[in-house]
Amino acid sequence: RFRGDLRLFNGGPELLEQHTRRPCFGVLPYIESLRIDQEDSVSLDERAVPHGAFRVGVIRLPHISNYTDFNALETIPDVAVEYLTEPTAAVDLLIIPGTKNTISDLQWLYERGFKPLLFQTLERGGWVLGICGGYQMLGRKISDPFGVEEGGCLEGLRLLPAETELGREKVTVQSQGCSFLGTSVSGYEIHMGRTEPVESVDPFIRKQDGTADGIVCGRIAGTYFHGLFDNPEFTQEFLSLVAKSRRLTWRPPNFRYSKDEQYDRLAAAAIDHLDIDRIYELLQ
Repeated sequence: RFRGDLRLFNGGPELLEQHTRRPCFGVLPYIESLRIDQEDSVSLDERAVPHGAFRVGVIRLPHISNYTDFNALETIPDVAVEYLTEPTAAVDLLIIPGTKNTISDLQWLYERGFKPLLFQTLERGGWVLGICGGYQMLGRKISDPFGVEEGGCLEGLRLLPAETELGREKVTVQSQGCSFLGTSVSGYEIHMGRTEPVESVDPFIRKQDGTADGIVCGRIAGTYFHGLFDNPEFTQEFLSLVAKSRRLTWRPPNFRYSKDEQYDRLAAAAIDHLDIDRIYELLQ
């Protein structure tokens, strides 16, 4: 991969072949503003603190998963997405993301002092959103009778009237439905356990099969849907709702986000600059 004038690299592939005695299939150029999913969460640690009129804080859990849920948010002009390891930022929308170990990361969240930040966000008119494991944390308790994670039971943040029991079987499913805002949404679920309301609640999403997903209670919400913000209509309506709650003059601009378009750009660059036929021959 090379950034700059490709003419400066003339003869480079031949030189590499001479030194390595391995074929070189071309020079893939740097692609400006290409936004594809990163391989792992290490990339989150390398991001600078952004600036924007609308601030989103994503708690950087030790076992964070599905962090690509927020890639679409990062493409919206004037939206600043910050990954928080300390409860120091004042944000408009605070998100507890998915995690590979809900109980351990909830204990970490308590130890780091994040619970007061949730209440401060709400007191300022902001919203708190939990996704998957974050949704489980927002409930009253998480029990692990089968020892899927730590075993035992841990009190949740008690911001949503729900209880979670971790189970042995993992749910993995593509899902569609209608959000509490009236917008169509699609995404995917991948989680261990079930979260059940303990009183009458409004669902975050009514799925196509008629079942409910998640809870909306005031300005606190939780859902098992990953990929929420890949739905532009939902994202626009939800950020507008949060901005109004915060009494901000800012409103989200119209935007489009398509992962397929980004990967198509990468594929086009590969076709233009690499010897694809030779690569296909090796794959046969």
